[in-house]
Amino acid sequence: MSPTVKLALRILGASAVVLASVVAVVFGVLEVRALKAEGAEIFAQLGHARWVWAVVWSPDGKTLASGCWDATVKLWDGGSGQLLRTLGGHAGFVDSVAWSPDGKTLASGSWDGTVKLWDVGSWQLLRTLSGHSDSVESVAWSPDGKTLASGGEDGTIKLWGGNGWKLLRSLGAGYEPISSVTWSPDGRSLASGGGDGAVKLWGGDSGRLLRTLSGHSGIVSSVAWSLDNRTLASGSWDHTVKLWDSGDGQLLRTLSGHYESVASVAWSPDGKTLASGSWDKTVRLWGGRSGQLLRTLRGHNSVVPSVAWSPGGKMLASGSWDASLSLFSMDLGEELLACYQLPGNEWISFRPGHLPYQSSLQGDQYMAVRFANQLRPVYPLTYYRDENDQAKALAGSPPQIKPKPIRYAWDNFQNKSIWFGGFGLAYLSGLTVTLVVARRADPAQISKQFFLKAGFEKADSAGDQVLILRRGGSVEATAIIFQLDRALILPAAATKTYVVYKEKPPAPEQLQALKMDSKKEVIPLSSAILERALSEETCAETLRELEEPFVARTDPYDESRPISDPTWFFGRDDLLERLPAVLRQGQHVGLFGLRKVGKTSLINQLRQRLIAMPTVWIDCQGWPANADALFAEVGTQLRKELKAGSAGASADFRSEVLRLYAIWQESGGHGPFVVILDEVDKMFPDRRLKGSDSILSEWVKLSRVLRAMAQERKCLVTLVTAYRPDVNRQNLLSQEIGENPMFMSFQEYFLGSLNQADTERMVSEIGAWKEIRWSEEALRESYELCGGHPLITRFLASDACEQGDLKAIDLAQVSEVGATIRKGFHKHRIGRYFEESVWNLLQEDERSALAAVGNGGSLEELEEAVTHLEQFGLVRTENGSLRVSASLLKQWLERSKPAWAS
Repeated sequence: MSPTVKLALRILGASAVVLASVVAVVFGVLEVRALKAEGAEIFAQLGHARWVWAVVWSPDGKTLASGCWDATVKLWDGGSGQLLRTLGGHAGFVDSVAWSPDGKTLASGSWDGTVKLWDVGSWQLLRTLSGHSDSVESVAWSPDGKTLASGGEDGTIKLWGGNGWKLLRSLGAGYEPISSVTWSPDGRSLASGGGDGAVKLWGGDSGRLLRTLSGHSGIVSSVAWSLDNRTLASGSWDHTVKLWDSGDGQLLRTLSGHYESVASVAWSPDGKTLASGSWDKTVRLWGGRSGQLLRTLRGHNSVVPSVAWSPGGKMLASGSWDASLSLFSMDLGEELLACYQLPGNEWISFRPGHLPYQSSLQGDQYMAVRFANQLRPVYPLTYYRDENDQAKALAGSPPQIKPKPIRYAWDNFQNKSIWFGGFGLAYLSGLTVTLVVARRADPAQISKQFFLKAGFEKADSAGDQVLILRRGGSVEATAIIFQLDRALILPAAATKTYVVYKEKPPAPEQLQALKMDSKKEVIPLSSAILERALSEETCAETLRELEEPFVARTDPYDESRPISDPTWFFGRDDLLERLPAVLRQGQHVGLFGLRKVGKTSLINQLRQRLIAMPTVWIDCQGWPANADALFAEVGTQLRKELKAGSAGASADFRSEVLRLYAIWQESGGHGPFVVILDEVDKMFPDRRLKGSDSILSEWVKLSRVLRAMAQERKCLVTLVTAYRPDVNRQNLLSQEIGENPMFMSFQEYFLGSLNQADTERMVSEIGAWKEIRWSEEALRESYELCGGHPLITRFLASDACEQGDLKAIDLAQVSEVGATIRKGFHKHRIGRYFEESVWNLLQEDERSALAAVGNGGSLEELEEAVTHLEQFGLVRTENGSLRVSASLLKQWLERSKPAWAS
């Protein structure tokens, strides 16, 4: 009987005696910890199910109207946050609402291409205005309330009025979408912003184009006129807000501060403050024409597409894609109220940071409470109904609340009556199962199975955690299972030693010491990789691949393929910790960055962290852009992961995934399947390129189904890697293909370069495997030359150690190699990488920005491009100034003189 089984039997035998004591102690500890918990926060467990697109105050300041993802308009009490009414009738989500100046009519624009007018007294639908050939993005009333303007995705502005609200005039050429329209306070002019990046002024009566204001480098998402008629503000996807003189059209000032696209702008009634909402999840307040940043308001967890001032200017409302409306008090300088619209017309409102709330009958069932911003545990809000008092919350004296861990544990204890009623049977069954599972899960047993399937003829135990591996009758290798903390006697005949570890590789010092003591090659192996190889029946191939860097390779840095072995993977610790939890929660993920920066290597490490979740990995570069072929491959890999045969399999992808998900749940599994689409650029080419429509149509076919399975069944989540985040940020692909089903569905993560500590650790620890030692000065100079780019750093390190022949690397050696590379950029692989995988793939404004940072030129109007370069890791801020991250790249720009220099 193995030691693991003996230990399992001892644990099970003792558990019956101490069970009651353990439960008492655990509950006591939970209660003590609960007394110390602070920072209660209510939050919605919704994802992006009910986005808020637009928010506007009624003229009397008592009511807020919001336009919503669920194709409704909702009316909220501006004081308490109570949902008053829901107006349904649109067939697409409502992204614009506007109250008539007299407060008697509410207009709503929708993606169904219509504008609807609602009577405020009876809340009956007065009229539907049809004329746009695509979605209506913005509606605005003239100051006298006699004309309504609507801007659409079809590139036109429609003016409606007269008896019956007929179409009076259509403005615009219909080429670029109109994102926003607004009337001047005197009613003589109309301003619009849209997809061409320009602000246009139109005659209110004539409809003639009066002036075009150019300066933005991205879509103009919002325009707003100050009430004194002097200043026009515009917010853009280029991350800036611009202020224009409405008289002569001159640019007064550019406001930079948002680090993502600006989605909305609005002037306070007194004209002294401008509010802007952004994709960076914040609302920023700017001082009038001065443009000084006054305050940043935080509270939303997603894009803020709408901001609106109350008539008196005391409150600012904002709507967000996190399904909430927030009301900020300008006197208090904080968020006073958050209102969430929930599925099934449920709702809730509360003061952020406090418990008391108001809600519909079942609204609090969608909410939870967490403490100190921890991901878990989270407690259902319904636990705190007895402590709820909205009046106290608004008065500023909320009660203190604490976690309720015992109730939480009890509520999550499944099948309590069955468990207690059949304790004896469960105990005996548990004993039997433990014996089986203990043997199956015994690391030594897993390792033994792996080595036998990898080609060894015998794997004999030598003590608790050591295997002697034989081939052809003789001892060839030794496997140490997780044990390096005690003296080990290894057979002299063995030519190499495998060290099998669980989560993190043993410290390099331990492995090097073992190598020196045993005079044998030491090869660390991740048990997660061994388990996956056993599952995929690729043990021999996996062992050869893992051995190769240690045994056959003389140059430890000579590796340009994606990294599988954690021993050779460095940095990205924050992503390795965060992304598995994000995926388990059902949130799609997008990893973006330069070619060869380590996206696929990161995916390989994540797959080892996701060993308990059925995971599909598809390299899109190796597949035709065909949705049906990818559907089939996803099904094939899932069946292999679950060891489910093809008997009973369905040809329909949805049905097959659901069948496999049922098998997964029946086996005790939980959480979604993970579908990884590596290099998804293949499926999402630039829509402007000839022939892209056929490929994009396959992407729409594929992603529509993946998105539906994720939203409707919650059985699947998608992770994609790509060079740029276009797959997440582009919506309308073409009139023929339609919209991108995954638009704004991915949480975006950018892989830049490694920091200095991780870069130096990578170089020194990789070199140590071949007795290559680096001085501290040499490591610092390598980081300075390569800027932390993992592949470029390995190229440089390979040259510095002369492909493994040189064992001591000092500053002089690294400097000499750097000088050699500079002299021959045109023929060196680093120079080719800069040209082919950096320069040739950058957009024109990014090239200009990179050149400007390199030679100290002007960065005016290039803020968005600089942000992209920072995300790629090509530039960074040091001591308040921007610089090119890698000095070799800066020198390549100077020596190669690409297009910008000519």
